[in-house]
Amino acid sequence: MKLRLTSHQVRWATITPVAIAFVVVLLGTFVALQQREHEDLDQSNRHRLGELESSYQATLGQESIVLKEFVDFIVQGDSLSSAFLARDRSELNRRIQPSFTRLRDQDRVTHLSFITPQGECFLRAQMPDRFGDRIHRRTLEQAVTEQRSISGVELGKFGSLALRVVHPWVRNGEVIGYVEIGKDLDGILPIMRHALALEPAIFVQKRFLSREPWLEGQRAVGFGGQWSQFHDHVLVSGDLLRVEEPVLDQLRSSGLTDLEIHRFIVGVGNATLGGGIIPLRDAAGIRVGSLLGYWDATPLVAAHHRVWAHVLGVSGLLSLAILTFLWFYLGSVQTRLRHARSALRETIEIQQVNARSLMVNERELNREVRARRHAESELKQQLQELADARRATLNVMEDIDEARRTAVESKLEIERSMAEAERLRREAVEASKSKSEFLANMSHEIRTPMNGVLGMTELLQETELSSQQQEYLNVITTSGEALLNIINDILDFSKIEAGKMELECVEFSLHDLVEGVCDSMAVNAQSKGLELLVRIQPDVPPRTMGDSGKLRQVLINLIGNALKFTYFGEVRIDVDRIGEAEGKQKLRFSVQDTGIGIPPEREASLFDAFSQADSSTTRRFGGTGLGLTISRRIVDLMNGEIGLNSELGQGSEFWFTGEFDSVDGAAEATDPGSGRRESIERLLIATPNLSVAAWLKNRFRPYAAEIAVAVDGESVIEAASGAEDGSCPWDLLLIDSDLDGSASGEIGSWMRSLPESGRPRAILAKPISQGHNASADDESLYDVVVHKPIRIEKLLDAALCPPSAEPQETVEESTGPEDSASEFTEEVTEELSILLVDDNLVNRKVGQGMLKKFGAKATVAVNGLDAVMILERIRFDVVLMDIQMPELDGYAATLRIRDPESTVLDHDVPVIAMTANAMEGDREKCLGAGMDSYVAKPVKLDKLKEALAEVLDPDRPPRPSFDQFHHPSQVAEPVGE
Repeated sequence: MKLRLTSHQVRWATITPVAIAFVVVLLGTFVALQQREHEDLDQSNRHRLGELESSYQATLGQESIVLKEFVDFIVQGDSLSSAFLARDRSELNRRIQPSFTRLRDQDRVTHLSFITPQGECFLRAQMPDRFGDRIHRRTLEQAVTEQRSISGVELGKFGSLALRVVHPWVRNGEVIGYVEIGKDLDGILPIMRHALALEPAIFVQKRFLSREPWLEGQRAVGFGGQWSQFHDHVLVSGDLLRVEEPVLDQLRSSGLTDLEIHRFIVGVGNATLGGGIIPLRDAAGIRVGSLLGYWDATPLVAAHHRVWAHVLGVSGLLSLAILTFLWFYLGSVQTRLRHARSALRETIEIQQVNARSLMVNERELNREVRARRHAESELKQQLQELADARRATLNVMEDIDEARRTAVESKLEIERSMAEAERLRREAVEASKSKSEFLANMSHEIRTPMNGVLGMTELLQETELSSQQQEYLNVITTSGEALLNIINDILDFSKIEAGKMELECVEFSLHDLVEGVCDSMAVNAQSKGLELLVRIQPDVPPRTMGDSGKLRQVLINLIGNALKFTYFGEVRIDVDRIGEAEGKQKLRFSVQDTGIGIPPEREASLFDAFSQADSSTTRRFGGTGLGLTISRRIVDLMNGEIGLNSELGQGSEFWFTGEFDSVDGAAEATDPGSGRRESIERLLIATPNLSVAAWLKNRFRPYAAEIAVAVDGESVIEAASGAEDGSCPWDLLLIDSDLDGSASGEIGSWMRSLPESGRPRAILAKPISQGHNASADDESLYDVVVHKPIRIEKLLDAALCPPSAEPQETVEESTGPEDSASEFTEEVTEELSILLVDDNLVNRKVGQGMLKKFGAKATVAVNGLDAVMILERIRFDVVLMDIQMPELDGYAATLRIRDPESTVLDHDVPVIAMTANAMEGDREKCLGAGMDSYVAKPVKLDKLKEALAEVLDPDRPPRPSFDQFHHPSQVAEPVGE
């Protein structure tokens, strides 16, 4: 059944998709116009804010020039300088008031002050009754330092922002004081309002203000400020009555203190407002507030709406015209098609009659032709099939022969390749095993004589020697330890090259590790007159998980290099947290120095093995050139990076990053000063090092209302003697013992002169290398004595905790290895009987000498078999066991001691491995063979004492059962790549 469509149905079916397409195009045009409107509004907003910031900066520059001209005119007056030099405040006020009144009325000048060279206000023209206080402003400090006119924005005590110009007052080539002139920023708002056709307003952050003084200042100038209108800022200039409520809602919700630049567009009834804020910074570069500006964007929106109307109207009319044309055009086309269809139908009927007659004749003829062609085709096909079958049979036979030959050759080649691969694998295994055995033997053979050299040297140092003998002995000790460090570097590098260095993951205190490394290197730094600074940012977690030993090794390498190549100045260690993801903390460590720097052409190869910045035969600094290479490999294992920033003659910065696992409950770092029970009103920091002063000032800023810095003893006494009653105006003094000259004696004399009730709390910071020096008599005047490098947590504890009834001693904590064995005294060792097992005569003498120092009774055995035989007859408290020995090595001897079926009297006797096997995993091998502790040669007295205390501790963990012990040779060594 055929479905015939009417003319109207055909036209509707054609026009409907076209109409839908037109609607889609109109909607797309509307969306594009709306997007363009938003872009134009945002661009216009951005441009207006740029004009606002440019106008603000330009106005400040112009006003600074005008104010400087006023100051130049003032300081030229001889009568004013005479009155100032005579310190006649009333005469100076009488002469300056007419000029100040004229400047205030004509040019809106609001501040005019005369300041003494010591930084005290002598006269305020705007408030003559307020004088004598010390001024702490960035503009004044910079003018005093640079001795030239300085201008900048300063935040006043009552919350007003003012442009201030400070000019040195010079007479006869000498600075007699300073003149400060200023103008409140209120004066620039009308200029920007008329120039830019927008409404400006100035806000100040509440954290720089106190509520009551601010309200008092607002009442004094007749302005009814509202403190609680915004949660983090207050309006200090401008009129909020002009500001629409939606704009205020934007300000309340955005939080001005959290934004550098913020733009907004809001609707107010039928109007549209655009605006935003830009940051306001004072002379010190600190953001103290924000500048608001907003403007009427309604004309721009209206212009866009007119464009919308024109475009959409024209598009609609054009679409309607096209649809109407299609409707009538389709009707005419359908009429012509109907006439053509009728004529074509008649012609087809005639052709069909003729075709039927021709088809009958053609059918008979074609039948005969097809029969002949079919016969010929079948004959040719049969012949072709026979020929193809013959050729295919020949090709198949040739392919079979070729495949057989190829398979035989491939099999032989595979067998040869497998044999070669097996040979190479065996050679690689043997080479890796030989290399490991060589490293272990080299470590053992080198450390054995080194144990004799350093052990005997340490024992010899305990005897009475002349000064010359002690000097020679110190040279031997230093040279031996330097040789041992070189050996350790080479062995570490060999372990890295062999792929046998791995990181452990244990919890440790990051702060203690970094500060402990600096403490251990402080004497070296202070002997060269260098300042060693440690700056750990507050957001760095106090505890973390990782390989503390490898981290300490990298820090020691970098700090040691910095101290080696620095002659004066400082070495600073910074630790920052730069990221956190998936339970891992990413930390950045930086070691900066003021040393000789590194040439650019040497920086690229500095981290290569055996490479040094100076490799000539005349080089001044020693070393293997492996320290940085080892550090780079360790940092790679920490999933971090290491790099260098250096300038020749200016110093260098070595930095590296690493990933460390977070510790549960310590993911967020806590500021060392948080939770303290007291705060400081006024703090005076006395140090000649400006970097140290800046760091301490920044760390104490959250806990002290006022902080000042003095660079010498005279400045300390002058700053601390400002009270009229003779008492000290400062609550806490932080004194650096490195102050120049006789500063410590002068400060001590001044503090003795103070009455007990008026004496401030005082903290003395001195180098750890000074000990009890000549100035120690004055240390009783200080409440606390801290050692440098300063540990900021201990310093904050001393400064912020309530003072105790009696003066404290020094604030320090022991980090030496002796702590774990602090209760292991000579009275204990005198009661011990120890079996010393070693096949080397020198090592036996070293061990006996050390044990004699402890007062212990030692019996010797020359090998493991001799030791087992002695233990079968005598009981001992401890066995010191060497590893590589003839007859019976230390592993096998320990296994016989632990074997319950052996005839040893005491199977549980503590065994300490005292061996030159110091490669990676040697400690684990000793413990796996049943030993209780491990001491590597060369043996140190403190390490041996610590090991004895460990194995004799009654609370030590129980030893595993005998069936868990094994000789290292019974464990298959893994085959490396």
